[in-house]
Amino acid sequence: MSTLPRSNRWSSMRQRMSRRSLLRSAGAAGVGLGGIALVGCGESEEEPGETQPAGGGGGQTPASGGGSPGAAPETSGEPVRGGTFRYAQSGEPPHLDISGVLSFGLHSPVAAIYSRLVRTVWPSEAEHRGDFTIMPDIATEWENPDLQEYVFHVRPDAHWHNLDPVSGRRVDAEDVKVALDHYRSEGAHQGAFSPVEEITTPDDSTVVVRMTEPFALFMETVSNAVRHIFAREVLDRPNGLDEAPVIGSGGFIFESFQRGDRLVATRNPDYFMPDLPYMDGYEFKFIPDAATRVANFRAGETDYLGLASWDAVQEVLETNPDAVHEEGIPGHSVFLPAMDMRSAPFDDERVRRAMSLAFDRRTLIDSLYSGHGIWGWGVPWAFAQDEVWTEEQLPWARFEPTEAKKLLDAAGQGDGFDARMNFFAYTELMESEIQLFQADMLTNLGINIQLSPMEYAGWFETYTGRNWGAEMAWGFQIGTSSTTDEFMYQNMHSTSPANYYFINDPEIDELTVRIRQTAELEERQEMVRQVHAIDQEMVYRLPSPYANGHALISPRVHGWQPPLVYRGSVGYGASALTQFWLS
Repeated sequence: MSTLPRSNRWSSMRQRMSRRSLLRSAGAAGVGLGGIALVGCGESEEEPGETQPAGGGGGQTPASGGGSPGAAPETSGEPVRGGTFRYAQSGEPPHLDISGVLSFGLHSPVAAIYSRLVRTVWPSEAEHRGDFTIMPDIATEWENPDLQEYVFHVRPDAHWHNLDPVSGRRVDAEDVKVALDHYRSEGAHQGAFSPVEEITTPDDSTVVVRMTEPFALFMETVSNAVRHIFAREVLDRPNGLDEAPVIGSGGFIFESFQRGDRLVATRNPDYFMPDLPYMDGYEFKFIPDAATRVANFRAGETDYLGLASWDAVQEVLETNPDAVHEEGIPGHSVFLPAMDMRSAPFDDERVRRAMSLAFDRRTLIDSLYSGHGIWGWGVPWAFAQDEVWTEEQLPWARFEPTEAKKLLDAAGQGDGFDARMNFFAYTELMESEIQLFQADMLTNLGINIQLSPMEYAGWFETYTGRNWGAEMAWGFQIGTSSTTDEFMYQNMHSTSPANYYFINDPEIDELTVRIRQTAELEERQEMVRQVHAIDQEMVYRLPSPYANGHALISPRVHGWQPPLVYRGSVGYGASALTQFWLS
């Protein structure tokens, strides 16, 4: 496997634009390969190499975006060694125990310190945005004689970092067994490992995992970006995993962690992937204030800046015109209005359909996202097809308030009703989304949604405990969902504790179990499409718009590529830092 960046991988999706072209066409939209909006856009005047956008503007299609206004990334030439990558993220690790939390605040800065048993492709290795190809990591080979047994062969050249108490010894099968057993017995990963019956190690290079029943999705489980393998000795420390130093076998070695400041890592000269990493190290700064993060990037103190909107991108490009812009259309809406469907009026699909038809998603996308967002859905398109869901696959997401009123009348709720909705607003933008939804329901249907803001801890506990004390919640699916099983069985089966939306549909139950037991990809994709169709037709979750992701990257950074579905170059995909290089 090549370790070099693929310089032409998505070249048609990352084109250079002039500032004049940008300002003329800020509202244009484009959907490119796999649904990602990363094409250059212009009206009638194209620069060499530009491509015209496909699709309409202003949120008029289920997924809309405006292209890449910044400079195109320079990925040609030979990688060079040296330099430190600097990144500022909004959240910091609550602690260092990777088994106890799924938060990006922890898993982003440590991802390139650890290795996984196997991993999914990095963006530079992907064939398309929905590419979930499994790659070797600690295991170089694997086989599954049947869907109840998986056998992994540990590579001979993987070593723990040269830190006490492991002192650079070889990674062996017992380490893998201890890590996976720990995940399935306690902490935040237990649900993902519920199908596992037993893990054995016939020798120091072989790990055998047995399932309680046929489970075709275990490779997805262990390739998840938060499933790091750790040395067994760390569990014997006084604070176990929640103790410095963080010890892994990845491309970078933990150097320091200062709460409220940063986590620092340096190059691992003994990494098992030849020639990698190129950089001397990285720093993850913890800066909760968005304005401070912008100021840091503008001053050249950080190399990567996540932004909430297209407008924010344009503002920073005024001072940093050479920065590279990356934009990705989400795989799904992380947050969706949740209804307690166990009782009236939300147990009536006519009420739910009416509410969906009365929600003006296009106006929300235009007004809050400058036309850069999706209409919203719960089932990710990438697990079923190569492009985003079409308008025909979102039958109740159109805006038809007159038809909505007729449906509410037919359900015996023509005068509207009152409902209380709990929420925690992660951002000011999210609070605006909630308020626009509230206004649409009142204006178009007479439904008076009384908003009940909560502190994060109380909201999270009552929501995930499915004990809301209210008829509605501005809810979410499993926060780090990135596998078929998490989005299907764990989020939607009637008996799953992570089914926060109270979905209770026998057909969905049957399909999500069959998906778990189906090895053939095309068959699985067809069943995912069926689950999506039922979810949409019954409106078990009200589709809610979600903003495209935006980031600006310093022109000195090379080797990155546009983000994949649920994996980028930072955040949960930060192990990809291993193949970055700096000019």
